Amino acid sequence: MIAVASAKGGVGKSTTATYLACALAADDDVALFDADIHGPNVPELLDVNGAVQSSEEGDPLPCRSAGWT
Repeated sequence: MIAVASAKGGVGKSTTATYLACALAADDDVALFDADIHGPNVPELLDVNGAVQSSEEGDPLPCRSAGWT
């Protein structure tokens, strides 16, 4: 598990985390969680859109992406 964090906004955390996840995905399956409640950027960076899907238990289901766009 790798966390990309900063107390400062606008420093490129989402971009860095997305690049890192895409690089690691070349060798294995990778999950990327964007915990920014004010403006999640990772879905936009990976061109993922639509409603969040959930299981019957209410747990969120992961989206699939081909990688950096």
